Amino acid sequence: MRKQNFAWEHAHVKDAFGDLYFGSVDGLYRISPDKFVDKYPPSTVYFRSIGVNQKPLSTTVSIDYMQDLSLNYNENNISIETCIIDYYSEGGSRARYKLEMEGHNKDWQDARNHAAISFDGLQPGHYKLTMQASNAVGEFNGPEKILSIYIRPPFWVTWWFRGIAVVCLAALFYGLIRWRLYEK
Repeated sequence: MRKQNFAWEHAHVKDAFGDLYFGSVDGLYRISPDKFVDKYPPSTVYFRSIGVNQKPLSTTVSIDYMQDLSLNYNENNISIETCIIDYYSEGGSRARYKLEMEGHNKDWQDARNHAAISFDGLQPGHYKLTMQASNAVGEFNGPEKILSIYIRPPFWVTWWFRGIAVVCLAALFYGLIRWRLYEK
């Protein structure tokens, strides 16, 4: 036979230290509220969709699992829709992000409307987008979502194109000089 635990009505008291005592069929129970710590689990931010130049990005991998994004120089307008998984704050959690570029460390920005953030006119280079969500009490203690973005430069700005251009110009000048000397 199963034993039933119940407390009698009005069989409770609070002492000077804040401990609570409850009388029941099984005896007296003491609860110390100061020993309970309000720990809220961290919230998680995830990517719902990524748009490049106002068009949805088509990938073979789920958008949320992407870690690297490589784009051409003219694909430099990026919009990212995000969501936060949080079972405790009833929609009160916030998101923050920072976009770091080689040698430039940006500070955290609040994503006021954490549903979408956008970056327009990004220059060619390596970027690191870091996002994080707050828990029910506003602490940013959850895992960081990181997306590495590489925007390739146009071919006429690359070192190999400039090297070929210098060699071609040198060959042209050499050819012109040889031709002028040959005519004399």
